[in-house]
Amino acid sequence: MRIVIDLQACQSTGSRHRGIGRYSLALAKAMVRNAGDHEIWLMLSSLFPETILPLREAFSGMVPQERIVIWGAPGPVAELVPQNYWRSRAAEILREQGLAALRPDFVHVTSLFEGSGDDAVSSVAISGEHIPTAVTLYDLIP
Repeated sequence: MRIVIDLQACQSTGSRHRGIGRYSLALAKAMVRNAGDHEIWLMLSSLFPETILPLREAFSGMVPQERIVIWGAPGPVAELVPQNYWRSRAAEILREQGLAALRPDFVHVTSLFEGSGDDAVSSVAISGEHIPTAVTLYDLIP
């Protein structure tokens, strides 16, 4: 089974140094360690360039580098800025197309509530592609 983990919760400004980012990183590493015959891929966003190398290093020796993919979109896309609306919608479609191109059997989104104040992009099945997806929900307050 090919499993793709969207690690934007480890990249976003609001979460990467806080509990959600730390938990997401630990969960992804545990999934990799316990993958057995499953093929794990990691998906990162180019909108957080300063986080890509540290995350590649965090999974060095655990995940082949060619399975750590970077998807890109025009930014900024923060939801709270009305002028970003079209870029945010375009980024959602680009992200989902990037996911579909990996042909996953399953996708795990480490946090669906990223992107209101920064450039993380989260969506599930808005482009018409149906990929079985699970998300981690940390808190209902947001």
